[in-house]
Amino acid sequence: MLALNRRYLGKHFHLAVSLFALLLFACDPVQSEEPEAESPEPSMFWSMEELIEYDGPMMGDAYYALGVKYSSGWGVPEDDRLAVEWYRKAADAANTSAMFNLGVAYDNGVGVPVDDRLAVEWYRKAADAGNANAMYNLGIMYAEGRGVPQNDVEAYVWSSLSTAFGESKAAHNRDVLRDRLSSDAVMEAQRRASVLFDEISGRVR
Repeated sequence: MLALNRRYLGKHFHLAVSLFALLLFACDPVQSEEPEAESPEPSMFWSMEELIEYDGPMMGDAYYALGVKYSSGWGVPEDDRLAVEWYRKAADAANTSAMFNLGVAYDNGVGVPVDDRLAVEWYRKAADAGNANAMYNLGIMYAEGRGVPQNDVEAYVWSSLSTAFGESKAAHNRDVLRDRLSSDAVMEAQRRASVLFDEISGRVR
């Protein structure tokens, strides 16, 4: 029997986000001489002082950027505990990437003790907000019975949703799980995934 793929786990889970931000920054077209009137979006390229003092409409992004800085040691001493504190502030401000990172932190014991129940809680919050990576890991948690009762139907549901929301590699787990289920169970899982897809899509529009 094929094994499920595990992803998005490990000490430096934040680096993919940081590197992606660097690529976006490098590819950003030259700005016009006339600056836009809109408030600038907080980013990891801002100084610590700028991020801490930011008081605009995107507080969650500012807090998230601070978490990434502390996670990676980007301009500050690396400190996973402080990173988690800033991710929690960002999550409270509805930043879904921070919710996901909190799930990973509790999943792996990075800056906090390992706590499967809290990992599932944060993965679910991020997944409900449309985060495909969180959906992926939530499917793994159900498949392995970590933080929740083992349930291959729920694992199939969240692997399917992760695929539908853009994580193509989740299709492998979905297909492995499908082979474990009866045809009736697959039909029920597909029905549930369809309902959840509509609900989540409606929230993130």
